[in-house]
Amino acid sequence: MKPTSAFRFLLSKYSTPVLHTVLTLVLVGHFTVVAFSMLPANPISHQYKYQIQGYMNPWFSQTWNLFAPNPIASNQRLLFQYQIFQKGEPRLSGWVDVVEPLTDLKKVSYWSPVQRVLKHISASTNEVIETQNKAIKFATRQDTLAQDTAKTRRFLRGVIAQSSGHRAIMQYSRHTFRRMCQAHPSWAGADSVLVTYRVLNQEFPRFSKRETDYFNEKNSRYSHLTSEAYPLRLALR
Repeated sequence: MKPTSAFRFLLSKYSTPVLHTVLTLVLVGHFTVVAFSMLPANPISHQYKYQIQGYMNPWFSQTWNLFAPNPIASNQRLLFQYQIFQKGEPRLSGWVDVVEPLTDLKKVSYWSPVQRVLKHISASTNEVIETQNKAIKFATRQDTLAQDTAKTRRFLRGVIAQSSGHRAIMQYSRHTFRRMCQAHPSWAGADSVLVTYRVLNQEFPRFSKRETDYFNEKNSRYSHLTSEAYPLRLALR
């Protein structure tokens, strides 16, 4: 066999496996970087975020306009405060955070029913916030409302009270109060109860701006919504 023929034989014998190995490593490396760029916040993607973004942009950047136009971009807390009237004397409870204990349970078991409860609460609070924002925009465009603060307040209260998110929050406030009555049995005999709820919102950088340090709380925007006091309809006796 001539040397040239032997060289061609070796080249044809080993080039294909080597080429397959190289392509496999390239593809594995590529999709690993893509995966870390799309995964939720984690220590690895946070530590190498600049290298990952430098590789992804501009040729491999992802857009979410089709499948996820509104990815999660905020953390929320829902708190209740109760005013209990007994024999004409009011008693004010502290603010009760109903999200934090559920989040702690979720960390223990991701597949527990708590996950569905948290999604329901999040959907309700988001709906109330969106309803209020739309109502405020509408009120500012109406001269009769924009010039009358008391009338605007009544209008906002009525719009929010009719929203499905508000009704869901009120339903959960009744459930929370019943649980609190187990620790305070005397509250079960209250003459009347008023409840105020507060939504605390932390909005972090959008998914499309992941080059921003979303672990830095200074890059987040904070807002809150505090409702008026609503009567809690309970069969307490």
